[in-house]
Amino acid sequence: MLSVEQAMADYVDLIKMIKQTEGLEDRAVIVGGGSYGGMLAAWLRMKYPQWFQGALAASAPILFFDGYVDPYAYDDIATGVYAKADPECPISIKNGWNKLFEI
Repeated sequence: MLSVEQAMADYVDLIKMIKQTEGLEDRAVIVGGGSYGGMLAAWLRMKYPQWFQGALAASAPILFFDGYVDPYAYDDIATGVYAKADPECPISIKNGWNKLFEI
């Protein structure tokens, strides 16, 4: 499995090769992705701005890394929504997960 740094270095090499072989040296490269791909897009733009002129990071939890967002925020919100529909629902879901882990 590649580290993030290795994956990004591979993308840089790929972009260099494509630009050279296709005569696209003067073209901008915009990267994008969602979730992990979005994280890579943002990091590529930050680390290699000379190769990636833009990035669209959709659903990328970038702020989790600096402690700006509680890592349990999504779980807390989802649990609250389920509890609003039926107070027993979060308990049933938790019990279901426990059964799956037993299996």
